Amino acid sequence: MSDFEAIFEMELSEMEKLVRAFDHVTGKMVARGEQDIELLQALHDEEGLIKERIKVGMVKHMRELFADCYRRATGAEAWDEQ
Repeated sequence: MSDFEAIFEMELSEMEKLVRAFDHVTGKMVARGEQDIELLQALHDEEGLIKERIKVGMVKHMRELFADCYRRATGAEAWDEQ
């Protein structure tokens, strides 16, 4: 069973499952994007670098929006941002 699937098997509220799943998926997207940025920098691929930075920036912004909505709905932090 994958880490993602395991989240939904845990004894958690639906809201907590949602938070953990969203964090898991988008956290992986950011980490992969940052690795790709390093590679594109090494390859001196300016066009690819710009595109990847935009993608990573958008995912980070989605995470911020979700975290803000969660904080407003529950009064708690969704996760600790790196």
